Amino acid sequence: MTAPETTTPVMLKIIEAAANYKDGELLWKILADEDERRWRISSKKITQDEWLEMIEKIPDRIVKIQVACIVWWDFVESWPKFDRYLAAWKITEVPVKKDVLNTLMDLGYPERIAIERVKVIKP
Repeated sequence: MTAPETTTPVMLKIIEAAANYKDGELLWKILADEDERRWRISSKKITQDEWLEMIEKIPDRIVKIQVACIVWWDFVESWPKFDRYLAAWKITEVPVKKDVLNTLMDLGYPERIAIERVKVIKP
């Protein structure tokens, strides 16, 4: 299968996947990777104050702390306004993974990234 000259890089990956892999398994991974790449680019435009505003609306204190720590970690910068959440994190206060997962997705995290980020929470 050959691609037209005006095909975008993403479409080229899709055409390659369709030509080289069975059952479309890799096709979905490529599409998910592209969505995640777009999310990472757009999420870096969210300011510290905007992240903080979204996080402060989370009603469950333990989930709020966990999510704040994940967001801080994912956007590794010096965010002094997040220091109170980092200081409040305790290994003994473990949130329900599903609550953290749903909250991350509510904040815009793609499902696959949210699942990976929640895996670090010990039961």
